[in-house]
Amino acid sequence: MPFKIKSQTGNIQLDTHYGVILPEYSNLHYLINEPATGYSLSYISQTQGTNYWERLYAYPSFGVSAFYSGLGNDSINGKELALYPFMRLRIAGNDKLNLYNQFGLGFSYVSRKFDLQNNYLNITTGSHVNLHFGMRIGTEIRIVPKLAFTTGLSFDHFSNGNSMEPNLGLNVFAAFAGLSYSIGKTEAKLIPELPEHAKKNRPELSFRLGGKRARALVADYFRTASLSLEYIRSSFRMVHFGIGADLFYDASTQAEMEAALAGPYIPIYDFQSGIHISQSLIYNRFSFTLQEGVYVGLKYRVKNRPIYTRGMLRYRITDKLAFSFAMKSHLHVLDFPEIGFGYRW
Repeated sequence: MPFKIKSQTGNIQLDTHYGVILPEYSNLHYLINEPATGYSLSYISQTQGTNYWERLYAYPSFGVSAFYSGLGNDSINGKELALYPFMRLRIAGNDKLNLYNQFGLGFSYVSRKFDLQNNYLNITTGSHVNLHFGMRIGTEIRIVPKLAFTTGLSFDHFSNGNSMEPNLGLNVFAAFAGLSYSIGKTEAKLIPELPEHAKKNRPELSFRLGGKRARALVADYFRTASLSLEYIRSSFRMVHFGIGADLFYDASTQAEMEAALAGPYIPIYDFQSGIHISQSLIYNRFSFTLQEGVYVGLKYRVKNRPIYTRGMLRYRITDKLAFSFAMKSHLHVLDFPEIGFGYRW
């Protein structure tokens, strides 16, 4: 059943943030000399049940947020300005009190980056333009029909996807508070019928291309590619599980092995193979997938890292054809971003 019979179609939310910088590595804490203070301005559009996916997810909201924050040391790390779309899921609540979870991914501009002559202490940010991930756990407390008080906790991370070195990135953990003003019409929510769910096993073949900077800090930008075959089980309407095999190509292997003194190099070391399991959260044509894999056969030769992971956003252009953006990593260490297409039977 819907959360409430009627709701506003949109909101504008303004918050102020106060928190701390969490560097990826503890030896960077000495560079942080002030708290992280910032602001966010968001436009939120409320779904009304025009399709059954909106009903399944308890009528989520979608929006776009502008986020501005200090990074703990203006002279070294500078400021960040981010713009990203997001999805907001209602956890619990009623007409007066609403608890939600929000997450989104977009781009940001960081005012100061690493420079060998002028800013060599900034070893976290290698480029002005970065990817930005934002997450919120928040509460709306209705004051009057169109105005609500907002408060909660926020986590923001930026890095450049290993497109430039250095690429350690920074994390901003903060408390926020502000106001939300309702705009637009008040509309009744629809309750669409749920079609019968058919459990299926479907194979999908995917090819992706990417690129990376070697952590050897050489100037070259290296090509990467991957080929994956996965069997996906639509066990539930909102969650799918899979098992698959991967073949990776990484042109940076020779430079990385030489820098790490990892032994003699031969060309076959540019290739790695493995098997993985996956879990996908489905929303209409979109899905978010986590994969956990282990190298089998052609090993990863740069360092002793037997496990690889991948986070993926996928959009189904048709029932059979999908576009995807993925980030491959070794646990918390990002390897490379990639984009590509998949075809399922």
